[in-house]
Amino acid sequence: MSELSVAVSAEFELELGAPATAGYVWSLPDVPVGVVQLGSHFKSAASAAPGDASRQVFRLRATQPGRFDLDFQLKRPWETTVSETRRVTVVAR
Repeated sequence: MSELSVAVSAEFELELGAPATAGYVWSLPDVPVGVVQLGSHFKSAASAAPGDASRQVFRLRATQPGRFDLDFQLKRPWETTVSETRRVTVVAR
């Protein structure tokens, strides 16, 4: 588990690695009260070769102070089986 300290009302980003061509994407199915998901996009490394992993960037904002667990799931959108989970704890002050 990783932890990130952020300022209340300030936008912040979280980056998660994703397989580039396998159809897997990260999602945040249960956004806790006190956090707003503003969007997400993909970016690849400047020196990425075909088939290299990319990064999925989530833009979020904490709307109130507190400690929030963000549970991300990696899966293909058309499948129900989750391939991987990752928890990031956000501490908003």
